[in-house]
Amino acid sequence: MREGQAPLSFLNLLLASFCAGIRLMWTALEGGGISSEVFMLLLCVGAVLLPLIILFRKKSSVGTVALCALLFCVLGAVRFWTVAELSREDVFYAAGKNAEITGTVHGDLSIQPSSDGRGWRFRCLVEAQTIKTDVERNKAEGRLYVAGNAIRKEDIPKIQEGDILRARGRIKRIRGYKNPGQLDIERQARSQGITARLSAEKGAVEVIGRDASALSGYLTEVRRHYRSALSEAMSEEDAAAIFAMLFGGYEGIRAEVLESFTATGIVHILSVSGSHITLLAAVFAWLGRALRLRRGITAVVIVSAISVYVLLASAVAPAVRSGIMGIVAALALVLERERDARQILSVTGLLMLLWSPWLLFDISFELSFAATAGLLYIAPRLRELRVLENAPEWISGSLSITIAAQATVLPLLAWYFHVVSLSSLLANILVVPVLELIMIAALFSGMAAAFLPMAARFILAGDSLLFGGASELSKLLAELPMSQVYLPPMGAGFALLYYSVIVFWLQDRERKEYLVNIIRGTRGRAAALAVFAGIFFVGLSSFFRAPEMSVHFIDVGQGDSALIITPHGRAFMMDTGGTRDAGFDIGTRVDVPYLLQHGVRALDAVFLTHAHEDHSAGAGGILRKLPAGTVFTAHEGKEVYQAAMRLSSRDMAKTVFTAPPEGTEIIIDGVKIEVLFAPEAAGSRTSENELSNVYRVTYGNASFLFTGDLVKEKEKELIRKHDVRSSVLKVGHHGSKTSSSEPFLSAVQPKWAVISVGDGNSFGHPNRETLQALENHGIKVYRTDQNGAVTFRTDGDVMRVDSWL
Repeated sequence: MREGQAPLSFLNLLLASFCAGIRLMWTALEGGGISSEVFMLLLCVGAVLLPLIILFRKKSSVGTVALCALLFCVLGAVRFWTVAELSREDVFYAAGKNAEITGTVHGDLSIQPSSDGRGWRFRCLVEAQTIKTDVERNKAEGRLYVAGNAIRKEDIPKIQEGDILRARGRIKRIRGYKNPGQLDIERQARSQGITARLSAEKGAVEVIGRDASALSGYLTEVRRHYRSALSEAMSEEDAAAIFAMLFGGYEGIRAEVLESFTATGIVHILSVSGSHITLLAAVFAWLGRALRLRRGITAVVIVSAISVYVLLASAVAPAVRSGIMGIVAALALVLERERDARQILSVTGLLMLLWSPWLLFDISFELSFAATAGLLYIAPRLRELRVLENAPEWISGSLSITIAAQATVLPLLAWYFHVVSLSSLLANILVVPVLELIMIAALFSGMAAAFLPMAARFILAGDSLLFGGASELSKLLAELPMSQVYLPPMGAGFALLYYSVIVFWLQDRERKEYLVNIIRGTRGRAAALAVFAGIFFVGLSSFFRAPEMSVHFIDVGQGDSALIITPHGRAFMMDTGGTRDAGFDIGTRVDVPYLLQHGVRALDAVFLTHAHEDHSAGAGGILRKLPAGTVFTAHEGKEVYQAAMRLSSRDMAKTVFTAPPEGTEIIIDGVKIEVLFAPEAAGSRTSENELSNVYRVTYGNASFLFTGDLVKEKEKELIRKHDVRSSVLKVGHHGSKTSSSEPFLSAVQPKWAVISVGDGNSFGHPNRETLQALENHGIKVYRTDQNGAVTFRTDGDVMRVDSWL
């Protein structure tokens, strides 16, 4: 195959090679960095490959293609290396310090009520200019989030895009939860140039000036004009939703609207994405045809409209990416090269990754690129099927587009979200056209509001009625049986096989016959036999392997959470993590995704050591999302757990809560859970740490000891009563010096220990004395802040340990 005969395949090969280079370099850097010598070696390899390609270009087309692929792999690795290392002036290096920063605000101020209803939380994105950590002020680089709290909404500073902000507080790293299937927040932020966050002190955020550029202020005023026009014509909730549909952002949107839009697979309509750009381009293309404008003039108008719209959307990364793709498509229109849309997509992806290699790890880029590829490659073939060929255009178009997009993003949905929306087919036919009509009407009504305010208000009021109907219809579709279907995560091998089948299906008859003949040949049969033999032996080894129990210590930040999966697939949890300020639902956003990632769709039981939020709050989110059996608690009282889990009385009534007495034994699928310690509440002055239950989980000769936040005084009492020897110790109180005494460690005699602790926590956990004591006892220590999720697998005798990092 010569590259000139198949430019699309060649382009896609180069794109894939460039992505592979980025990924390989990222893996190398995550594994401990890469030396300058290796970097120079990569440059030398690239320098050698280029003349080889030129030299052998005419002699061997296969060799040329292979060399080009290798060259682009090297280019991807080198390009990522150049952006991976941050400048020493970046705010990232001030993490862990109290500092005062000044910088320019980008985007709108986000304001949300506190989850406990006692105040307000606000956040904005700032491009740092200076930083003061000790005495002198220094130049700073990088973007960071500035967040703060206020009792009254009126106390929140009036911040808008383009303001020069001064904020004082503690700078922290951006760190997500390091679990398989979890969105990597750190990499997501890096793809947008965000490297840190600042938790502002009370009253320590103020506006001290404005950026010299008048454009940002003008764009802010335009957005305010739109929001004001919407608010005057409809309720604040509807105004927030329609404003989000126009310019992105979830602020002020009713939770039930978000849930129904998510369940029906149309939540993308609430943030600026490729669908917005496509709709805008289609509207102006229609206007161009209606006004009989020349093709080139229409394209210029489309490019201008997209550029202005991206700026109005605060030029956030997803809007910029979607805008670039839309502009490239418009240029293809000018050059009358619409048939080359697939090549344009590949070139655009390559250029965007060349500009920002971190995009490869951005889920919005992954989803939008995969969905667009589905529209260009799969949708046209679907419309040729007999089922859709004779259907009305609006039905065949909507169904083919929806199915094509879902098909290409399926492995990503399985990995990140574990569900696929079957109701999205109906939602895209019935709901999305109405929402698009609402967006178009709102966009032009906002323009007209300055000249024809009454007419604009009338149209926007109609928009509100339409949105109410659309959201109710979406809610109805979301409540249909099988609206969302659980999707088990695909491994890399299965995902590769899945995409290979799609690629084979997309080939024309001649190419399919060519591939089939290759497989039927001697080498093809040998390769197929080798593949099937490998699959057979893997399956055979799994069949004869002894049943195993797995214990997963989940990274929930500063908290404890562990999932135990029994040898035959039943599951229960030991603590569930949580946050004290109710600002983040650990149960819904960390625990549940982890459970679904491992195929757990129901729990036999939940065991809670005590009622502190960092151990029990996550249970609320779990109980709202998944069926669970009995919840076993300590003896603080049911109402204390209800407050910690933030559950209503109705939700509490759906689940059995019990405080087991000391000495209780429970067997789940051959796994024994012992309640070794269950102190009774002795009065209001008793610390909840002192009331921690202690559980031991045993399978065969392997055992795991969970002590919650048990203090040293209670450890003495525990070891006087029981033989506490265990294979693995979950270190008490996140490694605090209040737990893990020398006598206790001597009594437990663990071979391994796990410290569940938050990165850069303000408590100083784990304590150095505790770490030294563990080392003195020869105990192998794993930490969720350093290792991410830690998993133990055992057949009752042999123990295997894996960590996510």
